[in-house]
Amino acid sequence: MLGTNGGGFYGMNSAVPFENPSAWTKFLTCFGMMFFPFSLVLMYGRMLNRRRHAWVIFSVMFVLMSGTIIWAVYFETLNLILV
Repeated sequence: MLGTNGGGFYGMNSAVPFENPSAWTKFLTCFGMMFFPFSLVLMYGRMLNRRRHAWVIFSVMFVLMSGTIIWAVYFETLNLILV
């Protein structure tokens, strides 16, 4: 997943439906791609012994990610309603 060529058999980072055998494995793949960057921020806080600073960065990242997801879902459903 973290390679330079996309990581999948077709080279498009598991965007093909045949890349995962079930929805559960697709969920675990997406969860892993979100978990890795968030865990790096928390490890940054542990290495510098400033965990509150890491939690602030983590919170900002989480709010931005949540806002982006809500924005994307809202406008995608708005587009479906208007069509």
